[in-house]
Amino acid sequence: MDPIRYTLSFTAPHTHYVEVRAEVPTSGRREVVLMMAVWTPGSYLIREYERHVENVAATGVDGALLSVSKTAKNRWAIETAGAATVVLTSR
Repeated sequence: MDPIRYTLSFTAPHTHYVEVRAEVPTSGRREVVLMMAVWTPGSYLIREYERHVENVAATGVDGALLSVSKTAKNRWAIETAGAATVVLTSR
């Protein structure tokens, strides 16, 4: 299986936001579920980092919009619509 490829962009560093682009291979699946940790290794506190994630969107590599739904506080499900790779963007 191919790895997820991430690109981070700091287009406006004074805002302290990072633009994230993730290219996710689908391996032919109809749905891809992505999740984010809510904790830090070595810490017992739940940090809930996902609360800082904004503007989540997904497309195929052809630019066609794909359906994204937040299924839990730290999980997003993407309908692949047959795309071999899904491009997820967020801030």
